[in-house]
This record gives sequence, structure tokens and C-alpha cells, in this order.
Amino acid sequence: MTFPTTPPRQPILPVDDPTEAWRRIRSYQVFASPPIRTGRGGVDRPSSPCTRIVCISDTHGYHRSIPIPPCDILIHGGDFSNYGEPDMIADVSEYFSELRQNGTVKDEIICIAGNHELTFEPERYDKVWRRFKRPKQDEKYDAESARKALTNCTYLEDESLTLQGIQLYGSPWQPEFYGWAYNAPRSDILSKWERIPSDTDVLITHGPPLGRGDVTKGNRVGCVSLMKEVQSRVKPRLHVFGHIHEGRGVTHDGTTMYVNASNVSHNYTRQHPGIVVDLPHDTDMPARLVEPECRLDSDEIIAWLRHEGFLGMVTRFAELEDRLTGSDIVDGSHDKLCCRLLIHRDEEAKAELKQAMTKLWLKSFH
Repeated sequence: MTFPTTPPRQPILPVDDPTEAWRRIRSYQVFASPPIRTGRGGVDRPSSPCTRIVCISDTHGYHRSIPIPPCDILIHGGDFSNYGEPDMIADVSEYFSELRQNGTVKDEIICIAGNHELTFEPERYDKVWRRFKRPKQDEKYDAESARKALTNCTYLEDESLTLQGIQLYGSPWQPEFYGWAYNAPRSDILSKWERIPSDTDVLITHGPPLGRGDVTKGNRVGCVSLMKEVQSRVKPRLHVFGHIHEGRGVTHDGTTMYVNASNVSHNYTRQHPGIVVDLPHDTDMPARLVEPECRLDSDEIIAWLRHEGFLGMVTRFAELEDRLTGSDIVDGSHDKLCCRLLIHRDEEAKAELKQAMTKLWLKSFH
């Protein structure tokens, strides 16, 4: 399979002005359709061995609400807390343990910090903690306790890891952003990215590179220096990040798949599922986005709803003149399905539909 590639030579760019930098570079950038495979049991995996990766980021305490299908590796791109609270981090760690014990994650959980993990950067925390609202108390959190609370995962901070023959590298840094943790001036941040080994296959950074899932309030805020290192030198097959909640999604430049895996919306009111990627063991093959697949017809969906105990939905689905299939549910939005089922004002029914959609979505990766 052949993909167009982004030219390695780029114009000289103003690293302190990402919007202007993007204006100059946009015409050189490639946005190819991401390679895709369906998630139905990974039926073609034996002939093309791969590692299944689920990408999450920016869970902000909602980690237990994020649907995560079975995978070999779970990657968390940072912001697993709000202020670096030790008790929230301890619950994240317990959750990681549960994912291992119930078989959701087969091999490894990899985690980096984000700008909200203030206690993970003690020097910054000591200077800024009074500026941030405390959810329960006015005292400082204990930075040492917070970092020690993160267990049951491999934590990377400007470090590499080799796993299943895959070279991974994780870094929490991002350009200066309202004085949070792991901020660096745009003019100096290149020194952080120069540490990334050139043979990195999976790159995990908290912040996005310029032009990939980096728009907030109509402006580009991605890192110019990171984009240049990724596209001209490192060229990983997969780059996972978060930070900009509105930028959630997947793009591809012909070489690298960029995944903004943010799990909460801009206002923290909606939780999105993990993004699933298959990384072939053959390093000449690109990373592939895995999409759910449900082939249940309308009658089979009603039977499934009854079997799973979603009895309120059985009646709603059966009354529809234009019946819903499994693909309608897995690929549809909750809001649109609520309107179609005439339950947009029924909170109990909306919650039941959400549970049914999540369970069917997870089933579609088995």
C-alpha cells in the first residue's frame, strides 16, 4: 500500500506564532485517509501480526467512564488528574490494576504526565499552586505522595521503552500554556524534542504538533518544533497526544498516524471512548485505525437488547417504523439516536441507551 508523503524540507517558520507558521506550511502538508481495519475480532491479524493499542488522554478523573476495548497496550497521554491530586491518581492506579486483572489490557499500560499533573513537577507546583482552585482544601498536595501513587503502569518522562519489539518514547512537555506543569517557552522547547530517539516507532507527547488536532477557540496552538522533528527526523508510525480537547481525532500524513486521544469534551461534560490502533509488527506497514463493526440486523438488535436486559430500549426499537441496525447504533451519535427514538427529554431512557451503545461498541471489537 502506497501513501503520499509530506515533503521533509519545510520553509523557515516562526516558532512563537503557530497560526502564522501554519499559514506558511499548510500547502506542504499531506492529509491522507488513515489506513483502516475493522475491529471484528481482528480476523486478519494472524496473517498480519500486530499489536493492538488503545489510546486515551485527558481523562481528568473520568477514567472509569471511558469505554476501553480489549487491547495489548493501553497508552494514556496525560492529564489523568485535575491538579495532580494524590487521591485521584491512586484511583487511576487502582483502575489500571483492574484493567489488567479483568483482561482488558493484556500486556502493558503506558502513561505520561500532562500539564494538569502539577504535583509531578514540584518546582513549578511550589510557585503556582495558590493560583489554582483547590477542590476540597487550601493546603498544598504532597508532591512526593502524588508521584508515588501512580502505579500499575509504566510511567515515561522523557524516556524510551521497548515493548514487543516496538520502540516507544514518552514526554510530558508542551509550549507555555497558562503556567501549568511541564510548560516550556516555544523558543526553547526544541531541546526537549531533540531527545527523542530517531528510531522511535510510537511517540507519546501530551501536546500536539502544529496542524494536527491543535485548534482551540479558532487558533492553532500546536508545537512548531515538535512538528518539524516528527516529520523530518523521527517519522514515527504512530504519534499519540491530547491536551487540546476540541482537537480529538485521527489524521495521517502518509507516514505518521496522529491521534489526539482526548477523552473529555472542552467543557468536561462528555466522555469519549478510547481510540483503537493496530500496529503491524512489520515496520514497513503503517499503523491502522481500527473501527468497530456490528453486523446485527434490526431483529437481532432487538433480541440482543432483550438478552442484555435493556428492556426499555426493546420497546422503543420495536416501535420504530424504520428499524435500527447494529451499525446504526455503533456508528451513530447518542444525541441523534435519542431524537430518533423520541427520548431526548427522558433522562432515564437516555442513560439506558448510552449504556446499550457502549456495551455494543465494546462488543464490536471482539
